[in-house]
Amino acid sequence: MRSGNDSKEVEFMKIILLKNVEKLGKAGEIKNVADGFALNFLLPKKMAEAATEQKIKKARNQENKKILAREKNLAENDKLLARLNGLKLEIKAKASDSGKLFAGLSAEDIAKELKTQKNIDIAAKRIRLEKHIKEVGEHGVEIDVENQKRASIVVAVRGL
Repeated sequence: MRSGNDSKEVEFMKIILLKNVEKLGKAGEIKNVADGFALNFLLPKKMAEAATEQKIKKARNQENKKILAREKNLAENDKLLARLNGLKLEIKAKASDSGKLFAGLSAEDIAKELKTQKNIDIAAKRIRLEKHIKEVGEHGVEIDVENQKRASIVVAVRGL
């Protein structure tokens, strides 16, 4: 029979994660983990490094820079959202007398016109079009702006 004094006490090591580790944390986070886990798994696989005071300061500075960049990006996206919402974009295209366009307008065409006419640079993949616009008239178009926010613009197609 063993006495309670025979059990080994687990030693902990402070580490900085270099990569995201499932069920442990994300890159840049500072964690306390069992010595064995750090020495036998995390460190050899370059998933973490031992946390010295200097490395901890560096990791915290990098995290602060990421937070500031994220906040700046959110503010820029909010400005873009406000600028886009309700915007009316007029595009002229060749059309038949019945109002059918000879060539449908794609997301790429809309992105190009936003850049040319309004100096708004949007990736075509962010413009939500189920199918090409093939008729003269006004069409509601949604544009994805970060963080699951969408702007609604009106694309007014005029025939040539």
